[in-house]
Amino acid sequence: MTETINAIIISFNDYDSLVETINSIKDQVDLVTIVDNGSEEYHINKIKNNLSNYCKVIELEHNKGIGAALNIGVLYSIENSFDWVLTLDQDSISSCNLVSNLLDLYRSYPDAGMTCPSIDGNIGIKISRNGNSRIKTAITSGNLIKTNIFLNIGLYNEEYFIDNVDFEFCLRLINHGYTIHMSNSAQLRHSLGTVVNVKIFLFQYKYISHNPNRRYYIFRNNFYISKQYFKMEPILIIKKNILLIKYFIEILIFDKHKFENIKMINFAVIDFMNKVIGKNPHEI
Repeated sequence: MTETINAIIISFNDYDSLVETINSIKDQVDLVTIVDNGSEEYHINKIKNNLSNYCKVIELEHNKGIGAALNIGVLYSIENSFDWVLTLDQDSISSCNLVSNLLDLYRSYPDAGMTCPSIDGNIGIKISRNGNSRIKTAITSGNLIKTNIFLNIGLYNEEYFIDNVDFEFCLRLINHGYTIHMSNSAQLRHSLGTVVNVKIFLFQYKYISHNPNRRYYIFRNNFYISKQYFKMEPILIIKKNILLIKYFIEILIFDKHKFENIKMINFAVIDFMNKVIGKNPHEI
């Protein structure tokens, strides 16, 4: 019996990018499911009017976060007996052989829990190695996962809302004895955020800018991850926190909205500490 794949794409206020993403993947899977995370009326109407004839469209009344939206797509896949899910962001363009390469790689490892593509990012980041690589974490976009994996380890953590949803899921996979493999043959073009170019003397420096609310989740969820998985992956968590320090320095030096960002980072610290002692978090 042929195994079936449902591509789950989370959309939010970007119809044009969504169409490009769908066009790059629709011929490689059995169904494309769009979970719209509370887009404005203009965008959701375009989705329903133009895409619902060949995509399953699930409309959420408000933004429930990446974790919740992914879980809705995963549960739909399980309820409709799909064997695999492919998770994609709305701004990710797949190579023409992405799914077949990910499937081949998955079947090469009996303990595989996830396969993912090489990422060609928008800040010059190119993950490219000789052959296929076993890795510990991957971004959500481009992940191929068997639906029964979710029955074994649980769904995505909705409390994280947006940032580190993928990171936490990967570490949970590994903690349950699964492995994650990256294909050098499967390629995904993906935007990693808003890139800001600044000139330092004779050099150009690039960094990814986020709005203050996003910074809140980046920092708060990093604290969550650190507390939960430090004993399991101490070196990985230390590297992640060093990267967080780098983000903070970039905010202090380059960001035009540094005070708003610092305010939200302060809320992130407070809310993490409140969670530790059982108090309610700050409302974003």
